[in-house]
Amino acid sequence: MTTPLPNQSIDPNVQLGSLDFNEIKESIIEHLKTQDTLKDYDYAGSALQVLLDVLAYNTLYYGHYSNMIANEMFLDSAQRIESLISLVKPLGYVVPGKISAKANVKVRHAAVEGTSIPKYTRFSANSETGAPFTFYNIEPYYLNADGEVSVQLIEAKTLIKELPLIVDQQTQKAFLIGLDVDIATITIETRDDSGVWTEWGRADNIQSGLDENSKVYWLERSELGFFVVFGGNLGANTTTQIGRQIGPNDQVRISYLKTSGESGNEVGNFSIELFDGASTETLSLSTGGADEPNLDSIRFFAPKWFASQDRAVTVEDC
Repeated sequence: MTTPLPNQSIDPNVQLGSLDFNEIKESIIEHLKTQDTLKDYDYAGSALQVLLDVLAYNTLYYGHYSNMIANEMFLDSAQRIESLISLVKPLGYVVPGKISAKANVKVRHAAVEGTSIPKYTRFSANSETGAPFTFYNIEPYYLNADGEVSVQLIEAKTLIKELPLIVDQQTQKAFLIGLDVDIATITIETRDDSGVWTEWGRADNIQSGLDENSKVYWLERSELGFFVVFGGNLGANTTTQIGRQIGPNDQVRISYLKTSGESGNEVGNFSIELFDGASTETLSLSTGGADEPNLDSIRFFAPKWFASQDRAVTVEDC
């Protein structure tokens, strides 16, 4: 042990310069050698070795835990999807779950010009291995004078069409179970007294210009699915309301696709089940399907999503 100079004091604290287990343990031993209580003990002895291992392990564990917490607090360094969901929420960005693969086909049929391919028309397809897949169009298309039209298709293992949506009157929330819901395909409609269904638009957390008559909804991701959130009052001390609320007698329905994700990529050989005698030409194989969002993409696009308001950030935004 190095004897300190007369005017040099011994640092009573353990000197930690690394988070390596062996280096932490050696640092603790060097510290113990500088005090008098355990000065003459054999630090290679079995009893002390057990205690030193416990102390080193505890230090390593806490150091790793503290470092992980610090990393998960910032968008640039967070590694867990749960952390990113929380960090980008104030930016108005909703982290998706599974993402559907998309393909483009040309449909030909000897029908009159203007014949429609309605929304949610079913298309069958096969992968290179022969596995069957189902695709749908989520907007209507119409044949031109040549009896053809280019259609964008979205892969789905399940089509949820016009399902009644139960909204909690107190929280103005409804829940969609499953992270295989492709949030880009959600359509929400309400029915008025005349029996007409009206589609509501999806808003984000930074959208301005909304009032109590705005027919909008928000999405919030959870560990098991997505919450659909409708409008409400800002609090007991204000009369300001953002977005229209769903009343107890309102009828609400929802349509969306549940996707197979990444396995729906590279699919072709499409056929339409709507028309007899119709032919299809694959313009592009299905691409873009994903089982989970790309973390780097979230870090990159979330701030751009916030900046895309094309205006200065104001006090009211905060």
